[in-house]
Amino acid sequence: MHQAYIGSASRRRALLATETKTGRGHIINLTNFARALVTKYSLDAVTPETTAQKELLPFCQQVFNGPRLEHHYDEYQKLHDGAFSPVTMGDLLALYGFCDADFTRKRIKWWQDFLWLNKTELLVADFAPFALLAARSLKIKTANVGMAMTVPPPGMQRFSPILEGDGPKPQIPEEKILSCLNKAIAPLGVPEIDNLPDVFKSDLRFACSFPFWDPYVFWRDEHYFRPIATPIPASNRNGKQIFAYLSEHVSNFKVVIDALGQTNMPVRIIVNHDQRWTPNNIEYRNIRIDRRELPPSEIIKESRLIICAGQAGISALALFAGIPFLAIPHLKEQVNNARGAERLGVTKNIIANELGKTYSVAELGKLISDMYRDQNYQQRAEYQALKLRSRFPTDTVDSIRRHMSRLLLDGNI
Repeated sequence: MHQAYIGSASRRRALLATETKTGRGHIINLTNFARALVTKYSLDAVTPETTAQKELLPFCQQVFNGPRLEHHYDEYQKLHDGAFSPVTMGDLLALYGFCDADFTRKRIKWWQDFLWLNKTELLVADFAPFALLAARSLKIKTANVGMAMTVPPPGMQRFSPILEGDGPKPQIPEEKILSCLNKAIAPLGVPEIDNLPDVFKSDLRFACSFPFWDPYVFWRDEHYFRPIATPIPASNRNGKQIFAYLSEHVSNFKVVIDALGQTNMPVRIIVNHDQRWTPNNIEYRNIRIDRRELPPSEIIKESRLIICAGQAGISALALFAGIPFLAIPHLKEQVNNARGAERLGVTKNIIANELGKTYSVAELGKLISDMYRDQNYQQRAEYQALKLRSRFPTDTVDSIRRHMSRLLLDGNI
């Protein structure tokens, strides 16, 4: 537990919560909500990611270590004996323990106790399904925020596939998950769940996404919020470097290093997950390794091409700035992001496990070099950036304040 900011005891109490340790986007989202709410609310936060707690600390009275979503492979395999490949958000809920009634009951009870002792009046949840269910039982106001796949619109009866083309059927029937879930929540005072997307039911929803990233786009009639809050300047097209920010899930990272090394173009790589790669053990003189996060303005000013895993944050930066990018995704939501951008003509998409197989080092190096030089990619990226900037002109924090005011008695935060 950390303690820093001390606010007025007379202000209403809000809790910022996430239950995942994967990806920085969740903490960035919660930090944006902290900026929007701190003048009217006394804030606390719960996150399992201890290294990211310092970002929330300036706005919060206390930042607590909390429980994280964990994979329950054994329970999942009892319900599905085929290859493990979740199709829908429902499958992921099953993977995170929603098919284990005892676990689900204990996890919701943990959140009930915490919310009660914390005297929470508003819960802002980014991928925190157990916390949302606990808040509902206590009649606490809620805002569900985050990437589109975890913010289903109201009225959905079933989850649609995360990836178009995966087929309509989940690996785990939603009726099985619902039966287990309702058995778990019955003693806790949580209202019975009729449709599995209602696990994420909330008073307000903030889908931080683009329509072309949204697996529920045909059901959603609510406003989208920028998936990146920082003001993003447009590229001036003077950048010369290739900027790479890859995922911790890319196991064959060396293929990318070797391919970039063979391009002989200036390359800057952010590596904060693999201690094997340091500035001292890279054999290519054109590659610079950094372990610190860089400000968006520096990335945009220096970069002609971006290579990433399709993470929402860096992909959104490239799209808003008008810089083409090569996506090497591993997780399904990253694949979904990459495919959405590929349909706009501003990126290429290579599945991470194809590296070294479908794509050799030489083939990947040629693809990177071709994208770097291709003026058509540059022009399409600039055009799409103009369209996105006109659609999302408002500062994210101001948008949050205006939308959140619907929950408050005085209509203003």
